[in-house]
Amino acid sequence: PDARFAARLSGKQVLTISRFDMTLTPRVAAAALALALITPSLQALEVGDKAPPLGVGKWLAGKAEDPSRPDGKTTYVVELWATWCPACRMSIPHLNKMQKRLAGKGVTFLGISPEEEKVVADFLKTTPIRYSVGLDTNSATLNAYKGAVDGIPRAFVIDKTGVVIWTGHPMDGLDRVLDRVAAGTFDPKLLAKTTQAETELQAATQIA
Repeated sequence: PDARFAARLSGKQVLTISRFDMTLTPRVAAAALALALITPSLQALEVGDKAPPLGVGKWLAGKAEDPSRPDGKTTYVVELWATWCPACRMSIPHLNKMQKRLAGKGVTFLGISPEEEKVVADFLKTTPIRYSVGLDTNSATLNAYKGAVDGIPRAFVIDKTGVVIWTGHPMDGLDRVLDRVAAGTFDPKLLAKTTQAETELQAATQIA
């Protein structure tokens, strides 16, 4: 039989290679392995993952920040957005209010856009953003954080140790999460159980 084995590569990426392929086409198999080793994972970050470095080439507002290098005091909210995205534009006033309310409680918001500098700079002239705004070089941050998962805006809450503790739409529960984080009462495991129960309840209601 054609026995197969898996070689675990960088991050969560897994490549399955056939012994048959390795025997008959060693050059092809070797090339595939090499390609996989240099190709970044396109899976989105999940709760419990370490935050990767931001691929920001320039900060248009606020100071340079890096959640992957935690200072033990700051909780970061990394929000992926774009000026062309209606939902992103709708989220900005809400995020501005949260940043103002939580600034003194160790919470820092970072808005990361993959667009050209002029596009974002012109947008900021008419739409004030009260938190740091960075330009994502070659979509490096989007690829590292969001991967191939569709849809923005998407927010990631990264705790004081550099670990992702929540991810989702910034208008869907982010404020409650941050209030609990600031109060020291946030429990990611409890949130996961609650979310799962709500999902199952909703599914059961739809079936009924």
